[in-house]
Amino acid sequence: MNTRVRSFDQQFAWLAVAVLLGAAAGLVVLRVGAAVGPTLLAVAAASLLALAIMRDTRLGLYAMLIAIPLDVVGRIITEPVVITAYHITLLVTMASWILARYLDRPGSPRIEWSIVHVGVLALLAAAVWSLPFSLDRTSTIIATIRLLFIAAFFFVSAAHMRDERTTERVLAVVVVTGALSACVALVQFARPEFSVGNPHMLGTGMDVINRPAGLFHDPNYLAAFLSLSVVGAVARAVHARRLVGALPWLAGALISAAGLAVTLSRTGLVGVAVGLLACILMAPRGRRSALLLALLVGAVLVVSISPGLLVERAASISDVSGDASLSTRYLMIGSTVEMIQDYWVFGTGLKAYEKAYPAYRQLGSMTQILQPHELPLALPAEMGVMGLMAEVLIVAGFVAEVAGRRHRGWNAWESAGVAGVLAILVQSLFQYYLFFEYLWLFLALTVAAARFTSAAEEV
Repeated sequence: MNTRVRSFDQQFAWLAVAVLLGAAAGLVVLRVGAAVGPTLLAVAAASLLALAIMRDTRLGLYAMLIAIPLDVVGRIITEPVVITAYHITLLVTMASWILARYLDRPGSPRIEWSIVHVGVLALLAAAVWSLPFSLDRTSTIIATIRLLFIAAFFFVSAAHMRDERTTERVLAVVVVTGALSACVALVQFARPEFSVGNPHMLGTGMDVINRPAGLFHDPNYLAAFLSLSVVGAVARAVHARRLVGALPWLAGALISAAGLAVTLSRTGLVGVAVGLLACILMAPRGRRSALLLALLVGAVLVVSISPGLLVERAASISDVSGDASLSTRYLMIGSTVEMIQDYWVFGTGLKAYEKAYPAYRQLGSMTQILQPHELPLALPAEMGVMGLMAEVLIVAGFVAEVAGRRHRGWNAWESAGVAGVLAILVQSLFQYYLFFEYLWLFLALTVAAARFTSAAEEV
């Protein structure tokens, strides 16, 4: 019986590879040109990776984390929807997990349900709930499919980060890809004429400055990613038993911090500050005072050696009246509240906010900004009462997961998960990060760490 199962397993894996090869061959036929050779090599590499993922689902988790930061350069299809290498990897990973559960492979994890899991499903239900009366049904349908991918990513991440070894590798991939993305950003900042990735230009009065976005489509998304890379690395470093074990993590954090600085993202700076403070509060008791002092010294050094433009950007965080972008975000809060009052049952429809917003725009807001920037308010605005319920469930689930740990001390994984979630939640007060995979990764890390930590303590 076992031989038959293994044979079926192998046949299914090779079938998946054949399907991928066929699909890729079709793309090659449609796009025949000088790049056929490299394309075929890429197809062969992707097929081997798919085969490896079908044999070990955890490889798919690592591969997704490598693919997510590729964003712009990893796009396979852009119309009518954006399909990236990450989406294909997620589909293969989900297929591998489903097959592993069907074949009852040893060590294949089941879903360990939590309030957060229920909240994620409720969020998906809220998207469907908003569809019938959506102001833009096409956008809502596409966004609902995107949210389905987000839910799948959360479920596979929470299930497979079931031990310290896997979680350490996940965190290492995040920090390494963060450091590499920071290097791309530094190149974009130093050499704007060098066409790599996606540099953005920002007008400030009579000047035009470069805001690197790395391989992301927006510099704020790169900054959010790098802030989580810094926080995750520091959380792991402060729990290291010896300094030599902390050094690689600190090196990754420093490189990511340098990349974060050149993005000139104020939300990223606020997020990393909150995350680092949380890391210190969750550090071993004997290290907290020294770490707090190091954080203060580091902040002083950063301010003293930073370019004047970065200091000005950081100082303008509280300049609501003088900064057009900040004033727009502030005025948008009132507009969104009014929108919630009018669309409180079904919402405007997921991703249909910008259809309703012009009628609620307040005097002084920037006319080119139409998308919501405050995620906690955007959910009930776009998905009505169901969106609010889902949001409450997710937040309550997160609090429930960490509440019992406060008096028992924190380990590196819980510290990284909680600090990362806090860092990105603060940033979501100013940016729409619903479809930002790293928010859900660190939420999954928090849930998973609470599970395997409790199991280890019981043993």
